[in-house]
Amino acid sequence: MQQQYKNLSECDFQTPASGNSTPLAALLFASNDWVFSIDSSGQFLKQWYKSEQFERQTACLDAGDSLFKMLTKESYPKLESLLSNTSGYPGSTQLNLTIPSEDDLPVTLFVYSHIDNEFLCAAQSMTDLARSQQSLIETQVARENDFAKLSDNLTTLEVVFESTTDAFLKISADKPRVFAQNRAAERLFQSADVNLIDTEFPAGFSELNHPALNSMLEAARRNGASGNVGVSLQDNTTELLVSANYVRGQTNDFFLVRCVEMDQNERINYLTLEAQDLIRLMNDCPDGIVVCQADGTIVSANAAFATMAQVETESVFKGHSLESWLGRNALDQRLICKTLRSNGKIAKFMTVVVGKLGVVTEVELSAGLLSSEENSLMVLIVRNVASRVVSRNNQHAEAGLDPKRVASVKDMVGRVSLKEVVRESTDIVEKMCIEAALELTNGNRASAAEVLGVSRQSLYVKLRRLGLASSTESEDYIQSESKSSEAL
Repeated sequence: MQQQYKNLSECDFQTPASGNSTPLAALLFASNDWVFSIDSSGQFLKQWYKSEQFERQTACLDAGDSLFKMLTKESYPKLESLLSNTSGYPGSTQLNLTIPSEDDLPVTLFVYSHIDNEFLCAAQSMTDLARSQQSLIETQVARENDFAKLSDNLTTLEVVFESTTDAFLKISADKPRVFAQNRAAERLFQSADVNLIDTEFPAGFSELNHPALNSMLEAARRNGASGNVGVSLQDNTTELLVSANYVRGQTNDFFLVRCVEMDQNERINYLTLEAQDLIRLMNDCPDGIVVCQADGTIVSANAAFATMAQVETESVFKGHSLESWLGRNALDQRLICKTLRSNGKIAKFMTVVVGKLGVVTEVELSAGLLSSEENSLMVLIVRNVASRVVSRNNQHAEAGLDPKRVASVKDMVGRVSLKEVVRESTDIVEKMCIEAALELTNGNRASAAEVLGVSRQSLYVKLRRLGLASSTESEDYIQSESKSSEAL
């Protein structure tokens, strides 16, 4: 049975600090920030509980003060409507409390009951909710402003896209297909009789430039933008500088590709940039690279060749003759120059690089000739093959060939006739075979002759001719020759 009270002072509302509050009071205090009672005119009668926030913000209130004193004018009718409710059912409304030197404090006020012209009221702070709502409103306003700016920017971009004098293409990012072009691009490609709309990029450009254009799009996808790429249209007469930007659209991403026809100055500047890239590549190459004029005067060389030549910097080579470092003798350079002028290239020419400190490095040389109307340049690729030569010498040694003798025959090439080279080579081979046969037979000449498949007399002739015969054998040979002559 519901208990009736004559007034609220009879209710067993003990503050939480007392530790003796009833469950109803504890629930009321725990779910609200401010619990108090007022009369029908809004005058404060008693305050039972305040949270720390309300303790500070309502410190100016005393018993006998009116709640209307703290409200904004817009909240007056709401409180009057609650106080005029005599139905006995709880009512609630949202009010704004005015706090001196602070922002208004939004609260939700609950009126639970009224007994003998006394109203039990509980207020909950709506500050956090108000802040969230305010933040949401500000976010929505900012989003609408950003959307308006984006729309303006898109409109401006479309106007610029159509009115600029540079040719622009829009290419879808998922599949590189041209879906839009501006008027400048339409004029440019129509003059070259090229239609790019609805074609897969880079169709319409020279096939030689397709790898560079595909790499350009990949660079733009990774970095947001790419550098300039020099290309030609499929007619091979129109030269363009092409660059790309990656654009994230509202629905689909796309590439914005700029195409500018190169004039003479731009072509020279672009070629200069290409030459700089080539120079960087040349300096990083592990093989020696030398560029020289047709007469053998060095124009430039890279660090790898400087290492072979045992010089401090590459600048030492400039203006000097190639023969100062390359070749066993002056004949090598003459052969290189003559072959390049006649054939335009040299492949795997074996020679040496003689270092400043006297170190000789076996190298393999390949070269090409760059000819123009004004000048001709030789480009030489010099590869260190010292380890390969050592390996080959080891193979010669295993086969019974003396590397020094083999090298002496190679040195004769270009200095004497082929007939003399062959004769010298034959003598070297005969000498090595005879030495091997004598070693195999422990110096027995008759057995050695049998191993070699020659007569003993022929063996003595070869021993004497090749300088392998002893003094006694030489005298015996002379005497036998004299006897043979007398018998005849």
